Amino acid sequence: MNTPAVVLINPKSPHNVGKALRAASIFGAKSLVWTGTRVNLNQYDRLPREERMNGYASVEFCVNDKPFDLFPCAAPICIELLESAECLTTFVHPANPVYVFGPEDGSVPPVIRRHCHTFVYKCGGG
Repeated sequence: MNTPAVVLINPKSPHNVGKALRAASIFGAKSLVWTGTRVNLNQYDRLPREERMNGYASVEFCVNDKPFDLFPCAAPICIELLESAECLTTFVHPANPVYVFGPEDGSVPPVIRRHCHTFVYKCGGG
């Protein structure tokens, strides 16, 4: 797997993964990985909504419960609202980023946060 990459921690539905795949394609990410069992690719011919974006095929994607093993030279960045998090608008992105997002119905678990070098949150309006 290649960087820049996105990791989704236990996403809630295949629609969320499909939307993330589409966004990854738009923003130039090379890889999308998700953990957990709530989105099982065996149940679908394709992820919902990704077919609306021709560029999605340029993004590698898979399920892996040890996503950091796939990116040994990466800089994991957790997107999480924490007191120590940096504001996204002033954040300087590293050369080999892996952006880690928690589930839609929860937070990034501490065991995952321990792998992350930096924490970022969406600040400001909108």
